[in-house]
Amino acid sequence: MSARITSVVTCGGGIVRDLCLGTLPPAGLTNWRYLAVSLLAAAWVVWADPAANRLRSPVQLFDAIGLGLFAVAGAKKVVAVRAGVGAEVELSQLVAGSAWTPWFAATVCIVLRLTSLRFGWRLPVI
Repeated sequence: MSARITSVVTCGGGIVRDLCLGTLPPAGLTNWRYLAVSLLAAAWVVWADPAANRLRSPVQLFDAIGLGLFAVAGAKKVVAVRAGVGAEVELSQLVAGSAWTPWFAATVCIVLRLTSLRFGWRLPVI
């Protein structure tokens, strides 16, 4: 059961993103790595269940981690599709210059989300 849930969660957003961008077939259905990551996540959930249950709010913690990782992956995919692969390479060399930049961006996103949860930061409601 957990393998099905993790597959839907890990691949679902990417499939919707690919459909919105018009990249067919979606990578979540054709790339074996997506399935491997979701199965690894399911195994990790089963293994780490006792430790996760001791956390105050494990769902929000893992949601923040997923938000950071998927935001960076999604942004990279959008740049590649909309600007072309050549432009993506030039952009990544110009802005990043390092393979660590996506990890840094994901870490900033994760820390910002966890900090907002800790201090109760909210966006204004209109």
